[in-house]
Amino acid sequence: MTILMEMRHICLAYGDRIILESPELWKMYAGECIGIVGINGAGKTSLLRVLAGESKPDQGHIEWYGSTSYMTQWDDRSEPSANGGDHLSGGEWTKAKLASIVEEQADIWLLDEPTSHLDVASIEKLEQQIIKHPGLTIIISHDRMTLNRVCTKIWEIENQRLKQYRVGRPGAYEAYREEKERLFLEQLRAYEQVEEERKRLQQALSDKREHAKSVGKAPKPSRMTSKEIRSAKPHFSRKQGKVDKVAKSIESRIAKLPSLDRPYERPELHFDLNNHEPIHSKIIIEADQVSVMIGDGPCLMPSFSMRIRPGMRLAVTGENGAGKTTFIQLLKRAYEQVRADGSTKCEAAQAAPQGIIAAGLIQYAPKARIGYFDQNLLGLDSNKSALHNVMATSRYPEHVIRTAFARLDLSGDRALLPVSQMSGGERVKVLLVKLFMSECNLLILDEPTNYLDMEACSQLEQLLKQYPGTLIFVSHDRAFCSAVATHRLHVNGETPKLAIWEDAASGSKQKGKADGSAESQASSSEGQPALTEEDKLRFQLDWSQLLSEMSLPRKEEEQQALEERFKKLLAFKKAHGL
Repeated sequence: MTILMEMRHICLAYGDRIILESPELWKMYAGECIGIVGINGAGKTSLLRVLAGESKPDQGHIEWYGSTSYMTQWDDRSEPSANGGDHLSGGEWTKAKLASIVEEQADIWLLDEPTSHLDVASIEKLEQQIIKHPGLTIIISHDRMTLNRVCTKIWEIENQRLKQYRVGRPGAYEAYREEKERLFLEQLRAYEQVEEERKRLQQALSDKREHAKSVGKAPKPSRMTSKEIRSAKPHFSRKQGKVDKVAKSIESRIAKLPSLDRPYERPELHFDLNNHEPIHSKIIIEADQVSVMIGDGPCLMPSFSMRIRPGMRLAVTGENGAGKTTFIQLLKRAYEQVRADGSTKCEAAQAAPQGIIAAGLIQYAPKARIGYFDQNLLGLDSNKSALHNVMATSRYPEHVIRTAFARLDLSGDRALLPVSQMSGGERVKVLLVKLFMSECNLLILDEPTNYLDMEACSQLEQLLKQYPGTLIFVSHDRAFCSAVATHRLHVNGETPKLAIWEDAASGSKQKGKADGSAESQASSSEGQPALTEEDKLRFQLDWSQLLSEMSLPRKEEEQQALEERFKKLLAFKKAHGL
C-alpha cells in the first residue's frame, strides 16, 4: 500500500487547554477513507486543518507524500465570484466547491462537513466519488449514512485522545458504534462489579469491627470471681486479636480494589407541558391554494393546500434550489404578519421574501407560538454565555436547562463560555436548546443537523421526539429524517403533497389504514398485526392532544371523561410498547 501521509507525536492546544495529544505514529494510505468523529469542540476541525497544512501543531509534525485539496467547513462568500457564485444557495455553493476539488485530482482529499446543505442526490454522488477516489480521503461529516458507506477507518477524538477503529466498507459507522457500545458496557460492568465488591467488603468490615468490640469484653464481674476474670483476659484478648487481624485483611482487600470511574451516561430530560401552551385547535397551520415562484424564474411550488395538525413532525424535502428554505421562510414571515396585524390569517403575497412571488392564504391557530432555527444562527447574543442566552427566554429552571445542554454534550464550564468562543456545532446546540426551552409550541428548523457531530444528531433525534409541540424541519440527513419525521412535504417543482413519512430506502415506515383512531383500537390491540406507522402516528397525535387537554382545569364531569380516555390510550400504549 502507498503511504500518502504520516502524523507523528501530535499535540494540539487552544491557549492553555490541550485539545488533542497523540504520541503515536499514524500512517495513512492510498485507497483509505478515514472518518473523524467526536463531539463538537473536541478538535476535529483543528486536526483537519493541521493535516491540510493550514495550521501547525503545537508539537509533532506531518509528512505529506502527495498533493492535497482541502474543503473548509464554513462558507466564505466575502468575495463575489465571477460566475455569480455569491448568489448561490448553501447547497449550490457546496457543490461548486466539491466540483473544484474533484477537478484538481489531488492525491489527498480533506473534507470538512462536505454533505452540509446538499440534497440526497448530491450526497449520493459525493459518496460514489469518494469510493472511487484512488487516493486518501479524510472526512468530517455529521451524516452517519455517508460515513457508513464510504469509510474504511474511524478516528474518534475523545478526552483529548485519538483512537482508531478499524472497520470495513460499507457498514463502517455502524461497526464503530457497535464496538463503542460494547466497550461502554464492559466498562460499566467492570465498574459495577468493583463497586458491588467494595460495598460487600465495607459491610463485612463494619460487621467485624462490631464483632471485635463484643469478643474483647470479659463477662460481667457478677458472674465470675476476680481470679477467674484475670485468667480469662488473655483468652478474650486473643479472640479480639484474631478478629482485628481479619478486619485488617478486609481493609487491605478494599485498598487493593481498582479505582474505576463510572462511564458517562447522559441525564434524562423531561419537558414540562406547563411551559408550552397547548394548542387545542385541530389545525395549527392551514395553507389554502398557496403558490411560490421566483420573480423572474421558475415556479417553485404550484398552487397547493395543506393542513398541519398539532403534534405532527413534518420533514420538508427536495433538491438544492427547489425552494425548501424559501417555503419555511414564507411560513415564518406569515406568522410574523398575522401577529403584527392581530389576526390569524394573511395573504401569502404579503409575507413573501424579497424576489419571491407568492399567492394564496396562510392561517395560524390563535395560540401558535413559533420558534425559528436559521442556518445563520440568528437569535444568539455572541457576547453572552450559552446559559444566559437560553435563560433569557425560558421559564425552565437552570438545572433543567443544564440537563438539556448535557444531553447534547455541552455541559459544565462549556455552557458558561461566551457564544463567540464556541465552535460552529456548539453554537447550533445553544440555539436549539434555546428554542426547546422557550415557550414556543411550533418549531420551524432549517437544517438543524448541520455542523452537529453524530452523537449530537442522535441525541437531537430523541429530544425532538420528546418535544411536546409541533415540528416543521428541512434536512438532507436521511437517518435523521427517518428517525424524527411523521410526515413529508416533498418540493420538486410539481404540486407538493403532504404525506405520511415513508422511508423508501428501508421500507421501515409504510402507509397504513386511513380511518379509525388509536383510542378506538385500544380495547382490541392484542392478537392484532403489528401497527403501521400511520397507526403509531395516530396514537401520538391522540396522546399529545389528550395530555394537553388534561393539563388545563376542567369541570368534574369533563375531567372524568378525560381520565377514561387516558385509561384507554394508556392500555393501548402498554399493549403495543409505544
